[in-house]
Amino acid sequence: MKKALPYLALTSACFLIYWPALQNGFIWDDRRLIVGNDFVKGLDFPRLKWMVTALWLPGYQPLGWLATAALIALGGLDARIFHAATITLHGVCALLLFTVGQRLLKLCGRQRPLVPAFLAALLWAAHPLQVGEVAWARLPDQLAAVFYLAAVFTYIGENRQRALWTSFVFFALSLLSRWKGLSLPLVLVVLDIYPLRRLHPTPGDPLALRQKKVWKEKAGFAALALAMAGLNAVAQAHSGVGIAWQATAVGRGIVVLLWKIIWPAKMLPVYSLSDGADTLALSGVLCVALVCLLTAGLVLARRRWPEALAAWVCFLGALLPPLLNSVKGEHLLFPHYAYLATMGVSLAGCAAFDRLVWSAARRTAFAVALALAAAWGVVSYRLCPFWGDELRMWTRTLTIDRRCDLATANIGLALARAGRFNDAYFWLHAASRIHWFSTAAAYHLEVLKMNAPHLQADLPSYWLNAASDQLGIGLAGNAEILCAKALQQRPQWPLAHERMAQALSAQARSNEASLHLAAAEYWRIRQKPGKLRHLEA
Repeated sequence: MKKALPYLALTSACFLIYWPALQNGFIWDDRRLIVGNDFVKGLDFPRLKWMVTALWLPGYQPLGWLATAALIALGGLDARIFHAATITLHGVCALLLFTVGQRLLKLCGRQRPLVPAFLAALLWAAHPLQVGEVAWARLPDQLAAVFYLAAVFTYIGENRQRALWTSFVFFALSLLSRWKGLSLPLVLVVLDIYPLRRLHPTPGDPLALRQKKVWKEKAGFAALALAMAGLNAVAQAHSGVGIAWQATAVGRGIVVLLWKIIWPAKMLPVYSLSDGADTLALSGVLCVALVCLLTAGLVLARRRWPEALAAWVCFLGALLPPLLNSVKGEHLLFPHYAYLATMGVSLAGCAAFDRLVWSAARRTAFAVALALAAAWGVVSYRLCPFWGDELRMWTRTLTIDRRCDLATANIGLALARAGRFNDAYFWLHAASRIHWFSTAAAYHLEVLKMNAPHLQADLPSYWLNAASDQLGIGLAGNAEILCAKALQQRPQWPLAHERMAQALSAQARSNEASLHLAAAEYWRIRQKPGKLRHLEA
């Protein structure tokens, strides 16, 4: 029972933190990949054939499609079943990370690997970066992560021959679920150097090419990775997603994720990596320089802290494939890119923590780590509802990153689905002027005009609805500005005065709020002549 306690604790933590996600529905790409995809609404031969042969937007992922179809066959298009599956898979990943961490830390020479491995898995599972992966209804990424971890676990086993083949099978299953695990051959090479010590680089042979047997073992892994990378490149090219090497965008993506790991505040579903975006104040060139300096520093400290360099190389290897993707030239960073990459960072951080602090202050260190996990868990718990409401999610995104073009267009689409066609018109019209999203936004704008031919531009209504959206995410200052715009054009509008009163009350400006409430009541009475005559009599 005592041995099972860490596993029970990790499982319970995952379900407690992400429980609100069960209330989320299908949003954003879920509508196209799940709800509107007839090919996953059955398990007959034509649909199974499509799953095996489809080269579509997410990439080549037959097992991912099969898992989606199985859930639909089990419970229909019930979002709760999908969210329960994503939470469960996240818990399985946490348990596998804990198990892999124990074995790796033991190979690194740790006498008591259980506690640091448990903390690494707990901190990884509770981190707000994982919300975007868990709180949406998509299964393939997490399914791929489960097989990825299983491949690593079997590779570091004692029986080399059996471990090698079993690891290869799990790697194939991971790539058939989703392409995100392409970095595994690099990870296995890193593990062979440290902590397995099967490769021994020297100044005369820095790549350890003399150990030919070890390198030959990786040939199958590398060939499979290259083949799947080619298939996915073709699939994504058909959807406007291409490979574009832009060092500044990649550098910004790495630095943004590092910062979000350390300080997970203002979490968004997407970040723009273009220079001038509000995501990060640093320029792309400076970000590249920081990455190079950090890499050089870890190389110099490799003898004293080898696990740090190993984790850093694995982190870069896991991030590079998705960061090379671009949508018609625009580089975007999604938090789920860090799902696999942050596993090694978590293990290395807890290993360093164990080495530097643990022996001196065991109980204090354990309490600090648990408090940090609890704080991150609270943030993740509160973020889950945002990831289930498209309008709140994209409004929050655009408020924090004002130049996020994707958010502008998606707010318009969310408003159109909600029947707020007047507001949707303004957002889609704005998005149609943005260079990379202009075609899709213009198309949706034309569809909107066809469905609402008598649409009239009503700026005050648009501003007031936008103010309500800002109030809904707690940004009373922005709501006040928008209400002022509405009142400037329609000063006798009672509802605008009431919204202004709400915005002012939220800023503890009760006197000004009272004036607007009185104005709202006054204009409401003035606009009802019968009631006004009654009061005057």
